Amino acid sequence: MGETSGREAALGVVLVACCILALFIHAYSYNYVVDDAYISYRYARNLVDGRGLVFNPGERVEGYTNFLWVIFAALGMQAGLDPVPFSKALCFVFSALTLLAVYRYAGPVFGLRRPLRLLAVSLAAASPAVAVWSLAGLETTFFAFLVTMAVLAHLKSTRAGEVPMASAVLLLVASLTRPEGLLFAAVLLADLLRRRPGARAVGSWLLPFAAGYVPYFAWRYSYYGYLFPNTFYAKTGGGLGHAVRGLDYVGRHLASPGAWLYVFAPAALVLERGRWGLVAAVCGVWIGYVVLVGGDGLAMYRFFVPVLPLLFLAVAGGAQACLGRLAAWRGPVAAGAVLGVVAAAGVLATLYPSVSSPERDFVMEDRTRVQGNWVPIGKWLRGYARPDESIAVTAAGALPYYSGLYTIDMLGINDVHIAHRRMPAGRVGIAGHDKYDIEYVLGRRPTYIFHYPFFTRRAVITRDQFVTEWNPGLLDLFESQEFKRLYEPVSERFGRVFLNFFRLRTNRRAG
Repeated sequence: MGETSGREAALGVVLVACCILALFIHAYSYNYVVDDAYISYRYARNLVDGRGLVFNPGERVEGYTNFLWVIFAALGMQAGLDPVPFSKALCFVFSALTLLAVYRYAGPVFGLRRPLRLLAVSLAAASPAVAVWSLAGLETTFFAFLVTMAVLAHLKSTRAGEVPMASAVLLLVASLTRPEGLLFAAVLLADLLRRRPGARAVGSWLLPFAAGYVPYFAWRYSYYGYLFPNTFYAKTGGGLGHAVRGLDYVGRHLASPGAWLYVFAPAALVLERGRWGLVAAVCGVWIGYVVLVGGDGLAMYRFFVPVLPLLFLAVAGGAQACLGRLAAWRGPVAAGAVLGVVAAAGVLATLYPSVSSPERDFVMEDRTRVQGNWVPIGKWLRGYARPDESIAVTAAGALPYYSGLYTIDMLGINDVHIAHRRMPAGRVGIAGHDKYDIEYVLGRRPTYIFHYPFFTRRAVITRDQFVTEWNPGLLDLFESQEFKRLYEPVSERFGRVFLNFFRLRTNRRAG
């Protein structure tokens, strides 16, 4: 019996390792680094160079929402590591650790049998969202790992009658990684209070969390001067319009081919409520938050990644509960056959958007935008422009990072004025891309304005380069007489292609 159990355990570990390998192949098929990752690298570079945790030296703007991830990048730079491969490696390591945690703890915490644990792991490996963000350079998979581990550790401790100290520490780290860690901390604290453990136990849980978070919050408030990161003000405006956008974001994810599996999650809650109530609360509160903030403008449903491991566990839990009743009715062989069919169909359906979908096309197009245009243009700018010159951009990642130039972020992620601007009522665009102030940008007189930071086949600037839903303010720029008076068009040749942009007329170069 022990030998058989040992063989099954070893086989399970091998299969999990295979899932991790499959996830790496899946992620590498995208090999995507999002432009926003370079914003974090720029903050980290300025920190390492002694300029402070800033986007532009001398300006304290909190244009990031991943403090601890920026610190990781800075530590890597301090050690002489390129932040791009370093952060990509970290992203994947935490994805792999999440899969291991799901397999290791789902049995003791939720009573899931080995095949159902493997189902949850396989769904995570097949998920296009997990795959894309496993190499994208941002903190997404690290945050997902922390949230998953916090919930698992919390349930494991509370069911053993212990104070869940591990979850307090994990949520502290999560809150230092992203501000939304506080949201998960509130849900888990509410669960702890529901269990009525006594004031001493609650205090023991709160103490390590508060001891770490309060000094951090006091520092960031005194340093930046706002309760929330600048990105919050740039990407949200409240109101019905943003909620509708958030509902659309959630609805599009729920319409993806593999989402039919989510029907098993309510089955877990209904049939085994004691095991899955906290998971339902965590996922429900998070999805409600995503709706309220208006969803996300980045690729492949990034905002679902923090709760996808828990959702896949709930799917596996619901499947186990349903199969248990089927086995009692039709026998274990029939239940096993149904499990095999459901698992195979679910994994293939979950994977399908990575084969063909608008979301996959968007990721691949964005990879070309970033790696094929903005990275080389940013590197070229470092040698082309003088150190005292400045740029205005709508793509505020790779261009500013590699150029090293003072940058005006025309979308406001790294600009306090634009981020806090009240836009006309009813005007709600793509998250993070619907605020602008062209008069303000022109008033600051950047040396160069990159209205269309892409290589083109012709040295021609046309109106359609200013018409885009991603950057609606550019049309105002095109129609501005002040802009035409102040700036002249420039075309630089790169082999068979050109880079077209605008230069301040008083900054003409000799020759």
